[in-house]
Amino acid sequence: MSVTLTDVKYILLDIDLEGAIATLLHWIECDRKHPALKSIQGLIWKEGFETEAFEAHLYPDVKPKLEEWARSGLTLGIYSSGSIATQKMFFSHTVEGDLTPLISNYFDLTTGSKKEAMSYDKIIEVLGLAPNKIAFFSDVPPELVAAREKGLRVVHLTLPALKVRGFFVHRSGLL
Repeated sequence: MSVTLTDVKYILLDIDLEGAIATLLHWIECDRKHPALKSIQGLIWKEGFETEAFEAHLYPDVKPKLEEWARSGLTLGIYSSGSIATQKMFFSHTVEGDLTPLISNYFDLTTGSKKEAMSYDKIIEVLGLAPNKIAFFSDVPPELVAAREKGLRVVHLTLPALKVRGFFVHRSGLL
């Protein structure tokens, strides 16, 4: 489902500006994947990337590993709560350069929730592979459980103890 700025306006119309801000901040804190929040984030990211105010930050081992896997013939895909357009913006504006040539498939919440097993059926269908030929990486255990339930191989990512909550490095420092 695509959400426009008009949709966002109507969703937030019944509350004042402070209420809208409080609602959005609450959704962010709860890691709620509401379409209105994702649309607003996407619009902010679009402007930030287009004006070169933002660069996408990745852990240092990400680019070399993606390149290694691509060279070895693996097909790489992304399944994110961010829209496909946002994923493409993110990976085309990394501090390591444009990584989109390494990525063949993009999936977002139109595929379904990453915590619901049936969402992985669409990924299996699009990729045209047996489930046991697909590896799914996540740091969210319920997503791993859902993927494993459909027969995907899963890898639990653990992040450093000091986790940076933002994805972007602004030209003048961390956002």
